[in-house]
Amino acid sequence: MSSTLKSLRALADQTRLRIIALLEHEELSVNELQEVTRMGQSRISTHLGLLQDSGLLQSRREGKRTFYGLNEQADDVASEFIQLAVRGAREMPEYPADQINLKRVLARRNEQAQVYFNQVAGRFDRSYGPGRSWEAFGHLLLRILPPLTVADLGSGEGLLSELLARRCKKVIAVDNSEKMVTFGANKAKKNGLKNLEFRMGDLENPPIDPSSVDLVILSQALHHAADPGKAIASAYRILQPGGQLMLLDLLQHNFEKARELYGDRWLGFKESDLHRWLETAGFKKIEIQVVAREDQPPHFQTIMAGGENRGSPVVLAPLGSQIQRGEFVTAKCIPCRASVWSAEACLRYRGARQESPRAVPFRHASKKQRRQAAALQTLPRTSPTPSNLAPAHGVRRLASAVGPIVDGNKRPRLGQKSSSTCTRSVLKP
Repeated sequence: MSSTLKSLRALADQTRLRIIALLEHEELSVNELQEVTRMGQSRISTHLGLLQDSGLLQSRREGKRTFYGLNEQADDVASEFIQLAVRGAREMPEYPADQINLKRVLARRNEQAQVYFNQVAGRFDRSYGPGRSWEAFGHLLLRILPPLTVADLGSGEGLLSELLARRCKKVIAVDNSEKMVTFGANKAKKNGLKNLEFRMGDLENPPIDPSSVDLVILSQALHHAADPGKAIASAYRILQPGGQLMLLDLLQHNFEKARELYGDRWLGFKESDLHRWLETAGFKKIEIQVVAREDQPPHFQTIMAGGENRGSPVVLAPLGSQIQRGEFVTAKCIPCRASVWSAEACLRYRGARQESPRAVPFRHASKKQRRQAAALQTLPRTSPTPSNLAPAHGVRRLASAVGPIVDGNKRPRLGQKSSSTCTRSVLKP
C-alpha cells in the first residue's frame, strides 16, 4: 500500500485526528494521552501504532516510557496530511476539552515535586508499615493546621467541620438541610466547639461575607449543586486574596442509580469541566488529579481539585478622592454600610466577575489591611482616567460625575455635585 493511502487510512478515524492535534506542539506518553482523552491504554496504543506505521508520528524512549510526537522528517505529502488532520480536529466538539486537559497534564509534568508525591501515593497502600495509616496522617495534618477561617460548604452533619474546628480559628459549616444544620449545631455545642458555626444556605449563594475566609472546602458536595459553576464562583467570592479552594468529588461515571440512592444531581465531573469552572471563576495555580479508585463496582474514582484566589488585597479607598465619570464601581462597608469607592477595585473586577468588590473605610480597617494598603501605595487623591478603560462588566456604569465622598453613611446621588470633603482619617500615598 502506498504512503498516501496509508495516511488516508490512518486519518479516517476521529480519535486519531484528536491524537495528532494533541501532539502538535508537545511529545506525550501513552499514559498522558490516556489521561487527556480518558480512553483505555490498549486503544491509545493501537491508534499510535497505525499513525506511526503511516509515517505521521515518530517515537523515542526515555527510561521506561515511550514518547510520541509528530514526524519531524515527514515528506511534503505527509506534512500536508498532518496540517489537514489538525484543522479537522479543531472542528471536533472534543477539541476544547482536550486542550484544557493537555494544559493540565503538561503543567503537572513540570512540577517534579508533584510527580514525587504521586509515586509515594502509588506505593503507600501496597506495603505494610507498623503504625502507618491514613488515619494517623490525618491526625498529624490536623495538628499542624494554621489558625485559619474555614468554610465547609455542603457540610452535612459536620464531621469534617468538627475535626477542623479543633485546630482552626473558626469554621463555618453551610448546608441546605435544616435537620442537618440543627443536628450539627447541637453536637458542636455539646462538644464545646464555640468556633464552629452552622448556617442554613446553599452552595450557589452561601451566607458568608465576601473575602472573609482563608479556605473553602467542597467535600463530595458539588455533585448536589444545581449549578456547579456558580457554586465554584461563590467559593471564589468568599475567599480572601491568597485563600484556597479544596474540592473533593467523583470523576464522571455512568452509575445512574446514584441519583436515586444518594440524591446526586450530577454523575461526577470531567476534569476539563472542573478546570474550566475554576479558571472562569478567577482561580490560579489550579491542580486537578484523581486521588482514589474503588476496587469494587461501580469503581468510583475520587478527584481532587484546588485553586488559589490570587486577587489583590482589600484596598482602602482614599476617602475624599474625586470620582471620575464611568471609572469607579461602588461597594458597601460591611461594618457601617457606608458607600465607598475604589478605582483599583474597578480595575480588578473588570471582566467576567459580576459581584461588587469590598472596599473598607480607614476607621474599620484591620492592621493587616492597613499594612496591605501601605504596601500598595493607595490611590492618589485624584485618580487619572485611563483612556482605554472599559466599563466594568456586570456593574452599572455611572450615569454622571459624582463629587467627593462625604463623611457619614451618605454620599451624593448620581448627578448631584457636592462641595463637602471627607473628615475621616485617610491613608495618604
